[in-house]
Amino acid sequence: MNVPELASGVEAANSLSSLALPSTDLAKSPSSSTFLGDEEARSTCPLLTPSPPAVANDQYTPENETTFSLTDDANDEITHFQSPLEGVKFSAARQSMQSEGSTSSGSSGQEPTACVQLLGPHHNYQHIYMTTAVDPDGPLQENGGTVNMPLSFDQFSNVGDYFFTTWNWPLIRQISSFFVVAVLIGAFGIAITMIATLPKDCDPPHEWWTSATVYEIFPASFKDSKYQDGVGDLSGVVSPESINYLKGLGIGAVRLNSIFTSHNYPEDYHNAESLTDVNQKLGSIEDVRTLAKKLHANNISLILDLPVHIVKYNSTAGPDYIDPVINALEFWRSYDVDGFYFVGLDNETVQPHLKSRLQSWRQAVSKRHVFIAPPILGIENLVDLVHISLDLTHGGPLRSPITGALELWSQKILWSVGHSGNLRLADRLKDSNNTVAALLLLMSLPGTPSILYGDEIGLKAPQDLDTDNGELQHLRQLPPMPWAYSNQNKFTDHNVLPWMPSGEALLKNSDAQKAQTAVAKMAVLRKYSPQMYMTNHTIGMPRGSKNFVIKYENAETGVIVVQRWYQRRHKVVTIANLGQNAISPDLSSYYHGGKVLIAYPNARLQGQDITMRQLSLVAGEVLVLQVDK
Repeated sequence: MNVPELASGVEAANSLSSLALPSTDLAKSPSSSTFLGDEEARSTCPLLTPSPPAVANDQYTPENETTFSLTDDANDEITHFQSPLEGVKFSAARQSMQSEGSTSSGSSGQEPTACVQLLGPHHNYQHIYMTTAVDPDGPLQENGGTVNMPLSFDQFSNVGDYFFTTWNWPLIRQISSFFVVAVLIGAFGIAITMIATLPKDCDPPHEWWTSATVYEIFPASFKDSKYQDGVGDLSGVVSPESINYLKGLGIGAVRLNSIFTSHNYPEDYHNAESLTDVNQKLGSIEDVRTLAKKLHANNISLILDLPVHIVKYNSTAGPDYIDPVINALEFWRSYDVDGFYFVGLDNETVQPHLKSRLQSWRQAVSKRHVFIAPPILGIENLVDLVHISLDLTHGGPLRSPITGALELWSQKILWSVGHSGNLRLADRLKDSNNTVAALLLLMSLPGTPSILYGDEIGLKAPQDLDTDNGELQHLRQLPPMPWAYSNQNKFTDHNVLPWMPSGEALLKNSDAQKAQTAVAKMAVLRKYSPQMYMTNHTIGMPRGSKNFVIKYENAETGVIVVQRWYQRRHKVVTIANLGQNAISPDLSSYYHGGKVLIAYPNARLQGQDITMRQLSLVAGEVLVLQVDK
């Protein structure tokens, strides 16, 4: 409804004030809730109360106009009306309103306004207006005209207080901000930690011994350092010269032959009298702890020979009987020893209840401690490695003994071509210069290779033992280590004779350096290449798969080709000439060519790409190639 029309209606209503009313009581108009259901809308927007729809039969005409008049009391009641909404004052529309310049004022006398209709006989309520509390007398613009509305109200109704309005919002904002910042910092820290702990490569997991190269040391013959009595000792093994030498070879584990007390050490070292007492000629138990600590500092593990055959088991022992081997395992575990070679496990004194004994021994240490044993059928699932010595004496075919051992022991093998209980490798080969080639071939096989000290330089046994040393004939494979070739200190003091006469090293000076470099590179290749350290039983190896094959062998010429591979990796091929003559084999039907990773003794070939059709190998030469996947 327009304001000018409402003003005209008010004037028409005032003109009727002289008419008589049937009663002095004026009926109350319906509550504004009739038209506005929402209380807030009613309190703030009374002007928006909708008008009832017009009814055709009730149109206003002068003929049906009712004559009435208002008494002073009723007039006053209409003029001042208190709204039921608390705090809001209303003024009756009856108060005078002036309109200037309105285009609708001229038509007020021609047609009844909507307000007049609302005040007609069919609509018994009064229409009211509300003015602003800021400027009650302010003008209201409508169609270019100005209407003064003397309507007013004091304030809006107060909204009731809710429970959250009493909270300490500044403190809540501080706590929330701190919490958000803490969450962001925590998430950032977790992300950094996850990134930092991600593996640096995608190599599959494996047991530490499968990628390690073991170096077997007879302590009495390695280095005399502490007592200068001609007998090597534990201090000599842990000396800076020895540690640097082992590290330079890429050794992953040191295996110490028996270090225990015996009646006449070292001559009768195999007749040990204890599993925990260290022979005084070698040092003390604390020397073992020091050795383990220094080896570990250089990523080298320590394995002890444990002569279990000296234990006398009593078949009638009671339930309180404690196995001496279990005591020894727990004892050496406390000294940070990483594994054990069970010497004499095939002895008949140990054979009864062997499987149950091995199971109880395993429970005494953790799974990270490696168990090594002689080849005894039925124990392959109770030990980690079975020692197999590869015989290269006759120069015959190697395919059958190698593949046979791998199938029998599921590649859980500690390979050796020389050990403390056998003749020296350089003494057994037809061409003693092939010792390094034999070692490199050994390191190409699935399993763990073991090198007897001195084999990497072609150390030979003493040739002539006089009658004074006749009792040492059974130990002639254990001559002192000749340190002089590497410009280091000799085995012992110059004025002291070693307990065993020295043997000859075939490789000296630069030739020895070439051999050491080749062995070290092969050890590193084994340590970091899944093609080399993965075996059929290794964690992460697909079940039933094989990553080893002898691609070529010629027993007459002594040439053998071994291939190793792993999924999505380049193949690694080892070509060795174990014969006595130079040979030019044509291997183009197997491989087109490859990149040389290791070359011995011709190190200049390393890094070059060669073809298999024009291959030429001298006696004792080895090439390790990387070929296509």
